[in-house]
Amino acid sequence: MEEELLGLKPDFTLDDARSVLGILSGRTEFDTFHKSLKSAGMATKLDSIDELTVFAPTNEAFNRITEAKLANLQTPAGTDEMKHLLNYHLIVEEYDLETLISTIRLNENILRLKTLNGGYVALTLEDGKVFINDETGFQSKLTIFDLEAKNGVVHGIESVLLPQ
Repeated sequence: MEEELLGLKPDFTLDDARSVLGILSGRTEFDTFHKSLKSAGMATKLDSIDELTVFAPTNEAFNRITEAKLANLQTPAGTDEMKHLLNYHLIVEEYDLETLISTIRLNENILRLKTLNGGYVALTLEDGKVFINDETGFQSKLTIFDLEAKNGVVHGIESVLLPQ
């Protein structure tokens, strides 16, 4: 496997009966992201998409957002902004780690993907690690790979991505 060559170890939890949302709910490191998706009313939408790549920020990533900003996003007035932010972490096409790496290499070390909110993220490969860059220029490392579900794959990232 290519990720073994790069020193990366995938976190396989293949379970054909579990959706992407089920994978997120079963991993405590994604509690904040999972709860945010549910409170924003996005659960049904996620389960209806057949091929999905989720770049899921860990709880630690959400802890880096200021308390005031996070509190505002979790109010009824902040629901649209929260949906916009969460949709920025979703790609309507399935990319496991091996596909990400090979496609990045084929595209001169950059892969631009359109997110569900209409914005773009760019993935790069640096020193054997995959990074995702948001529209503000911020970079986050993929830290958890290939959590496979019946309707897609989840990768964990160390920071919350911010759309422009």
